[in-house]
Amino acid sequence: MFRKQESKQISAYEKKVTHDMFMITMEWLEKYIEIAHKKEFPDWENRKQIRDNLTIKRTDIYGNPKEAGDAFSTQLLLFESNLKRRPEFIREEIQKEYYQWMSAVGINVSNCPERLKHYLFGINEILEGRGEKIRKDVENEKPSVDATSPEYMGQMSSLFANTYTSAKDEIETEKSLKGKTHKDWKVGNKFGGGSVEQGQQAFGQIRQEVASKHGEFHFFPQKGQLNNPQQLTNSEIVQDVKQNPNNWRIEEVITGYSVFNRVKKEETLIHNSVQLDLNGEVVGSIERQPVYPVSRFNQSEIDEINRAKSISQTSTNQLIRQVLVNEIKRNAKLEKGLFVIDQKTSEVSENEDWFIHNSLERKIDSRTGYLIFNSEGMIRVKDLSKEEQEAVGYKSVAETSHQTQTKDNRPGGGKGGGFGGYGSSVVWGSFTVISLIGLAFTR
Repeated sequence: MFRKQESKQISAYEKKVTHDMFMITMEWLEKYIEIAHKKEFPDWENRKQIRDNLTIKRTDIYGNPKEAGDAFSTQLLLFESNLKRRPEFIREEIQKEYYQWMSAVGINVSNCPERLKHYLFGINEILEGRGEKIRKDVENEKPSVDATSPEYMGQMSSLFANTYTSAKDEIETEKSLKGKTHKDWKVGNKFGGGSVEQGQQAFGQIRQEVASKHGEFHFFPQKGQLNNPQQLTNSEIVQDVKQNPNNWRIEEVITGYSVFNRVKKEETLIHNSVQLDLNGEVVGSIERQPVYPVSRFNQSEIDEINRAKSISQTSTNQLIRQVLVNEIKRNAKLEKGLFVIDQKTSEVSENEDWFIHNSLERKIDSRTGYLIFNSEGMIRVKDLSKEEQEAVGYKSVAETSHQTQTKDNRPGGGKGGGFGGYGSSVVWGSFTVISLIGLAFTR
């Protein structure tokens, strides 16, 4: 429920400045999402609402989600400092715009990453007059640059230069609005494609999820406190591996237990500071340590980790294999006794078992009636190792006494023949597997 309270008059210039600062804050938020969450929002260029990016001149934020996040938080702090001096009806007016933005970009509790949820929650807290959190965080902020260093002096010089230029522009704006009140300056419909009601509903679900743990979140790194590594984005993790490859290792660890107390082990990217006991279980709470299942990374990120760790890209290493197994278990279906043709090579596979990704669009060869091979969503069972077959729950004909269809009842004509292209380790390791894994991160 929004209340309209206009008992306090403010000038048109004051209102314009506050709205401008809100728009700059949202521009920085959109830039942060673009840099830090490409995986979650691959179509962000189409979703975002502020197209020009005229106020963002920094180039050091690209490829650096932490810097982008800190820059956004700094802008949010400036916005909070201005907004807290404004009457409630101005905050409510901007809050409606905020909900419109949420609806327009399509962010909701299901597709929103954890850290972004806290950013969105923090913005709303400020719009409702509760800015204590970000002020306390900046008071206890851990300095990222030594105040006596040349780098710090360079940053300050750049800041003062930009501030001076902006101040000159603002003087002219203030003159043009002299003598006018907030009622004389109208806010345009910035996010016309969004619904206030839908955005408010989407935010309400995010609020329910993060409100109780927002105290553990910080807008800036804090003095005397280690960052929670589980709040890092994939990009931040990969960046650290690239900068400090000797601090990381790939190792199978116990990540949990099933309802029947069966051990759940996963291949993980693990920091060398993490200790394991003799059973392969993390000593201490795994939730607050730099231990990341490889299944959370997409293929591009895996390639970067591999390069940083000098892992051969042509070998079927454990990292690739584990991601493949996980994706088959989650999103592929076993089909027995298939007849498949590769239209590029004319090679065929007759009466063999295949795993087919759930998102694959099937096509039938009109000449033979065989299923057309698609490297982006199909892998033959026999191209998996015995261990991988067991991991995905595959049982052979001999084990199940299951009679697959014979050549006589195959789905159409066509001659049998060699199928070396599908079964070769080169194809499996460098093309078919990578394409199949890629489906997990592009759906």
